[in-house]
Amino acid sequence: MVSWLIYLGFCSLLAVNLILYGMVFRQVGTPEFTIEYVLRVLTNPLFIVVVMSAFGGAVLRMFVFREFGVTRTVIMSEATVVLSLILAFVIFREDINFTKFLIGSAMILIGVFIVQS
Repeated sequence: MVSWLIYLGFCSLLAVNLILYGMVFRQVGTPEFTIEYVLRVLTNPLFIVVVMSAFGGAVLRMFVFREFGVTRTVIMSEATVVLSLILAFVIFREDINFTKFLIGSAMILIGVFIVQS
């Protein structure tokens, strides 16, 4: 049970990073290949939070790799896709096909469960 909670925390952190990263680009605008744009991204406070959070996620990932093994951790991180979709739907009010979302999410989670068993 503890391993599932650690996996859930790990996946949640990854999902939150993805969502925050998307929020940064909503704030700074369409990506351009200019120095000004890069500086706008690098000095965005939300981007700084994402970088710090990603560092924390990397440290957590090393711990999870050591405790549970690389194979189990990588497979479980596929649940991040489901969490990211849910967060994107809630935070960004993205339009998604609910039936396809449920079927796809169920397939991912069933696959993770089968491989973990």
